[in-house]
Amino acid sequence: MVQNLHVKLNADALVEACVELVSVNGRPLSLLEDTGFRKILDPILTAINKGSTEALRPIAINRKSIIAHIQRRAELLRKEIREEVAGRLVSLKTDTVTRMDRHLLGVNIQFIQDGQFV
Repeated sequence: MVQNLHVKLNADALVEACVELVSVNGRPLSLLEDTGFRKILDPILTAINKGSTEALRPIAINRKSIIAHIQRRAELLRKEIREEVAGRLVSLKTDTVTRMDRHLLGVNIQFIQDGQFV
């Protein structure tokens, strides 16, 4: 029996959730192409794209599109950091870790703003 569900979800929220899956939650990008995940995602994409206006391009969620979203977000964060630390004395710290056969490099930046470490 097929049941119709009504949920409040827009394209931006769906893309953000997929970005979070691979960036914050550490899931592999291949998840976006797994058949089980596609069984959940494809009907949602169909509904969102059907409801979109002519001016909006249909959204696609796959490995390539999510990488592009992550890259855009990373560039915005880098720009924000550059603007915030411009002309300030900063301290950089690096750290490395291996987790679940993944090697990560962390770069931390500290500076003083209004008498507080940021």
